[in-house]
Amino acid sequence: MRREEFLSLADRYRVFPVYDEVLQDVETPIGLLSRVISYPYVFLLESVEKGEYLGRYSFLGWIPRNVYEVYDDPFSILESVIEKDVYTPPNSPRFWGGLVGYISYDAIRCIEKIPYSPDKDSIKFPLGAFINPEFVIVFDHVKNRMSAITDVTINGNEYNIYNSASDKLSYALDILNLPRKDIDGFNYQEELKIEKSVSKEDFERAVEKAVEYIKMGEAFQIVLSQRFLFDPEEIDPLQLYRALRFINPSPYMFFLKFKDTYVIGSSPEVLVRVEDRMVEVRPIAGTRKRGVDTEEDKKLEEDLLSNEKERAEHIMLVDLGRNDVGRVSEPGSVRVEKLMEVERYSHVMHLVSSVRGRLRSDLNCVSALRASFPAGTVSGAPKVRAMEIIEELEPFNRGPYAGGVGYVTPNGNMDTCIAIRSIFMRGRSGYTQAGAGIVYDSVPEAEYYETINKSKAMFEALRLARRSR
Repeated sequence: MRREEFLSLADRYRVFPVYDEVLQDVETPIGLLSRVISYPYVFLLESVEKGEYLGRYSFLGWIPRNVYEVYDDPFSILESVIEKDVYTPPNSPRFWGGLVGYISYDAIRCIEKIPYSPDKDSIKFPLGAFINPEFVIVFDHVKNRMSAITDVTINGNEYNIYNSASDKLSYALDILNLPRKDIDGFNYQEELKIEKSVSKEDFERAVEKAVEYIKMGEAFQIVLSQRFLFDPEEIDPLQLYRALRFINPSPYMFFLKFKDTYVIGSSPEVLVRVEDRMVEVRPIAGTRKRGVDTEEDKKLEEDLLSNEKERAEHIMLVDLGRNDVGRVSEPGSVRVEKLMEVERYSHVMHLVSSVRGRLRSDLNCVSALRASFPAGTVSGAPKVRAMEIIEELEPFNRGPYAGGVGYVTPNGNMDTCIAIRSIFMRGRSGYTQAGAGIVYDSVPEAEYYETINKSKAMFEALRLARRSR
């Protein structure tokens, strides 16, 4: 950005992005991630649309302006980054500064009076952790350009701020001169020891108890999850992210590093998105594998669309989404813009709906996150009672699993996904986790195997990422 353009913006706005860009058709986001992987705080956000096409932008950061590890109220930290008098350039990438990180499922206790059992929290993840980056490297995969962007706040020292921003951008683009970590091939030979957190019998007993609650009228659906444990010292985090990209490409791909803590995932599902004050949730419920050819694919789609049980569960979650969006939207603005459409991904197809509404003028994007957190697809319905039963029946606090991962920008935009199809490592503890939606006629053994099947891609990624002995 030229000085004259900067000074013109500084006269009119308090906060805006400053950027510099270079042609880049050789380097890749993974190559750049390998150059900064040893830094203590790192993030990479990417997207594979419908599991088949690389999203336009990838976002990388490794030098924090501030880091927040929050044990009380992570939502208030997110609100602190939202500013007034913000200028967002037309056609700019969605993320250009703000906060990137995760909120644990257990942060629901900041919103609702859900019981809490400290003795079930052996790993002790914070309720939220966020990086406020000094700058962001943005890959534009359409234009083959790489940009360095830093957000500035004008406080009267325009020339000093411009010079400081220019120095930061030069430093950011010097990433191309950093040594790249050697990237080995995947480890196809060795197995990895993965342990279940509960026995098959104990999980099935929990399902039976959940069904009892449902038959008593306490809830319509309760999402019970199972945790699978491994030794993180056996895992190469960079290889793990590469393996997830390879095995399970998804709309939300993320690599978050906070010193000895990693949250790495490939989630298919939006938690809540706010853009230009439009709130959106996209419930996903109902799944079939992809067919071996077009004919089988079509038959599987027809089977999914005609399954009354799948449709009923999906409609229940759409109603939950309408309620969540309606709590923060202008009266009369909530619309179901997509209902039970089939979206195809690389390995599966899903029933997907979209609920949108216009955010009330007295609220912000974090208000929408509070209203939607956690997603009904990982808790149940009605949401509060389902979470109370989850607290009773699950022998562990969930941590980041089933919480949210994403970003908030100074202009009040937000994009978050549900932390599923993800792997969590902290110190000497590592786990992945998957849930099953328990309903009136659930069969305990079938629900047990659903959690196993949902975890298979994570198991395979962990195996490929195992360090060679």
